[in-house]
Order: sequence, then C-alpha cells, then structure tokens
Amino acid sequence: SSGTLNSARFSGGKIGQVLQDTTFSAGTSTSSTDVEMFAIGGVSLASTSSKVLLIASCPNVQKSGGDCSIRLKIKYGSTTIASLSILATSSSADHYGGSTLSYLYSPNATSPETFYVTYAREGSAGSVSVYESGSGQGIGNTFTIMEVLA
Repeated sequence: SSGTLNSARFSGGKIGQVLQDTTFSAGTSTSSTDVEMFAIGGVSLASTSSKVLLIASCPNVQKSGGDCSIRLKIKYGSTTIASLSILATSSSADHYGGSTLSYLYSPNATSPETFYVTYAREGSAGSVSVYESGSGQGIGNTFTIMEVLA
C-alpha cells in the first residue's frame, strides 16, 4: 500500500467533450408550462456507451406572491430526465435562492440531439423568476454538458 493507484483497475472515464452556456437574461412565469432557459443543440456522442454528465446551475431564482415553487427540468429532446422543485413556501413574501441540478445520463445514442433546461411555476398562485438581480449579485445561470467516454 504505497499510495499509488494501479491503473489496470480503472477503465474509461475520460472526458470526450464539454459544452457550456451561461445566461444573464431574466425571465418570469406565472404558468406551469415549461419556459426554456437553455438549449444546447447538435450534441453527438462518440459512442452509444458514452454517458453524459449534465449540470444546471441556477443561483439566481425567485418566487413571489403566493403558494408556489420553481420547477427546474433537464430534458433530452422532449424527454424529461431530471426534475427539481425549489423555494416551496405558502408565504406571499419574495423568496430568493438557487440550486444546482445534476444528473449522469446514459442516452444510448450517437445521433445529434438537443439538451434543454426549463423552468416553470408549480402551484396555484404567484410567479417564479430566473436571474433576478437581488438573488445572485451578477452570477449567471449555467448549463454544462460533459461526455464521459466508456
């Protein structure tokens, strides 16, 4: 046990490609319909055995005016592959926060496809916003895609 790892015990795990987008654009919704925050299209994987690490970092969100929360989703084409609800409260006061939604996905495909991050209001009242200046002090929302080779 010399502290050196035997490389023969490890395989794969190399990064094939990294794609990233950042937005500083504000958006508000009072609907349960998904609003697109990011779309990274034409993503072709090297192999059907590749995995994709998806990281949606949203430090700038707000809910206001009622019993609601913010629902974030990561989609592959039209398929929702990860979802998270944040800032759930019945208070009508403004609430600021943020979250990171990450997921290791195995699409089992190599054809070009689009990955999306969306947001929507969950609940019966109020509004939800992304990139509110009071919540993140100028830090943008970011979506990162990393292909992990088999």
